[in-house]
Amino acid sequence: MIKQDTGVASLYKARQGAHYCLLYKSEDDLIDLLSRYFQHGIANNEYCIWVAADSTVEKKARQACSEVVLPAGEGKKRIEFARAREWYLKGGYFQSERVCKSWFDKLDYSLERGYTGIRVTGDLGWQDDSVWSDLLNYELSLNKLVPSEKITAICSYPLDGLTASQLLDIAHHHQRTIVKNNGKWQVFETIESEVIGKSTVHKPGDRFVKVSKEKVVRQPVLYSDRCTGCGLCVSVCEQDLLYLQNYKIAVRGSGSCDWCTYCEAVCPNGAIACQFEIVLSNTL
Repeated sequence: MIKQDTGVASLYKARQGAHYCLLYKSEDDLIDLLSRYFQHGIANNEYCIWVAADSTVEKKARQACSEVVLPAGEGKKRIEFARAREWYLKGGYFQSERVCKSWFDKLDYSLERGYTGIRVTGDLGWQDDSVWSDLLNYELSLNKLVPSEKITAICSYPLDGLTASQLLDIAHHHQRTIVKNNGKWQVFETIESEVIGKSTVHKPGDRFVKVSKEKVVRQPVLYSDRCTGCGLCVSVCEQDLLYLQNYKIAVRGSGSCDWCTYCEAVCPNGAIACQFEIVLSNTL
């Protein structure tokens, strides 16, 4: 079911249980939206944590929050700042379980002091191909955890350097995604989200998920009854994942789709599609 979107305000007014994503080109755009996001957190008596990309962004973020946060002067008490590499890469490496536990330690800290929960954002611009699979597992674990907790979360990714398949991965792993296109904010909502991957929950009392190190498997959906065996999809598949079996499209058991969508684009009969769709909910 698709929820009715109310525009960009739905992100900075996000409620507890939200796990959203912000894709940005301009640091000024990022800071403008997130400062309003934290303004609402202060109004809701949430403890706020801003994990900024670097010291430059942190300085701008502090200034922006001092200008918009209400009531006056309360921002310094209710907003904590950190830097992305120190938060996500302690010891020089990324570990999903450790980062999730850090968020929940902050949640416990806030509840013990009378806050209604935590409102957080973290910049993931430090990532590279070597940690991409682990990062997707981290986002998957947040999808399992955040909706049932007193947490509001926005992950931010700089657009520069992201591939088309990575953009689709990011959108697939968040409830909503916002991006500025041609000067206007656009909000996208994931309709279906079924990433194949295993996870296990710790003993009762623990609230974080340990996600396995298994690679996230992504494969297209096939509608063999629509396939005429033309082979166009096979010819454009750069991952060598598709083949014809008895004149019908088939997918190999090993390998993972990169969501280039070339196969879907060339198929004249709609016999192949990605596992999820993204709809444009609103344009501002």
